[in-house]
Amino acid sequence: MKRLSVLCALTVALACTASMFLSPFMGSVAAAAPTIARTLPEPPVAVGGQVQSSSCVAGPVCVSVGWNHHGNTGYSWAARWHDQEWSKLPAPPGDPGGDSSPTISCSSSTWCMATGSTGMSPGNHPIADELIGSKWKSLPVPTPKGSTDFSLY
Repeated sequence: MKRLSVLCALTVALACTASMFLSPFMGSVAAAAPTIARTLPEPPVAVGGQVQSSSCVAGPVCVSVGWNHHGNTGYSWAARWHDQEWSKLPAPPGDPGGDSSPTISCSSSTWCMATGSTGMSPGNHPIADELIGSKWKSLPVPTPKGSTDFSLY
């Protein structure tokens, strides 16, 4: 009986210790739990082209990037989902020809970062474009010494 109570006390102590160390992480898991999956309509600017990446934050507010074409001329596009509709944004400046495959990540309804590469392999060049509100800004990306084919994702 003594062994069982010592074992039970040890188990309780370990559980309390584990709970104490894990509680900061448990809060973030619990906060993320009420996520709701929604299917949004395709942005009108994407019809006939491709949505390459999307990122959503609370609201929901989403930003999507992709490419499309007129005849043989490709172009990049961006669009924001807000108040139940898509609005066209200026295209990310890092790849006006639409031959990149950017990935976008938003941390708020007014800030996103698109990264990727432009050009055909070999000879890719990394791109990093920051979206603040509805204005894009290209950011410099250092290239590793000796690199001839470099992408940023």
